[in-house]
Amino acid sequence: MHMDSRVGALLLSLVLGCLGSAQAEEDYFPLTVGTTWDYELTIKRGEKSHSIRYSTEAVRKEALDGVECVVFETRSGSKLLSTSWYAREGSVVREWQSSTQGGALVQKLREVVAEEEGAEEPEPERGRVLLDAAKREPGTSWAWSSAEGDASGTVTVLGTTELTTPALGKLTCLQIEERGEFRRGDKTAQQVRTLWFAPQLGLVREVSKITLPSGGETTSEAMLLARPKAETQ
Repeated sequence: MHMDSRVGALLLSLVLGCLGSAQAEEDYFPLTVGTTWDYELTIKRGEKSHSIRYSTEAVRKEALDGVECVVFETRSGSKLLSTSWYAREGSVVREWQSSTQGGALVQKLREVVAEEEGAEEPEPERGRVLLDAAKREPGTSWAWSSAEGDASGTVTVLGTTELTTPALGKLTCLQIEERGEFRRGDKTAQQVRTLWFAPQLGLVREVSKITLPSGGETTSEAMLLARPKAETQ
């Protein structure tokens, strides 16, 4: 669902190398193996734009460091664009790692734990907090970084909002914003992503802006095209 990082990883791959209602918390980020989400992504650079359709599927469960994760694969046609690993802890969904371009790059992610005054420096938590469905107060924020230190950022809850989509009509969504900085050698790119999560649907919309080391910008919008499909057991 989750263009969460799936779109984020996809966009970075293409550009660089190239959550208030009384709904059940877990509904904002379904982790059922066999579920598929179909999206249309429009990318714009300067006056040029193009669109692609892609699908994200929860394909299997897999343990990372003893934690059971659900693996999501994103494909456009037969081409594997990215893979992400997610785990749930109560209301929290963590992204443990992601890979792009068929597994050519793997980025291990972690939460940055706030240091308490007078306490020893805390150890970073494994897995980046992408979504905490219990925290819906606007302005609530948490930080993350990559294990290698080449990426870092924050996720901030913007609150609950109404979103109308062509395919699904009016939805009440939990909206979050992610700001990230990605470093490759002496070059740095920045990304700002706004994401809309709807109960029982997952991620329904994402708007993203990437600022390249050169100062150039790439913007994009991804939209869920239909209700997610689940395999018949």
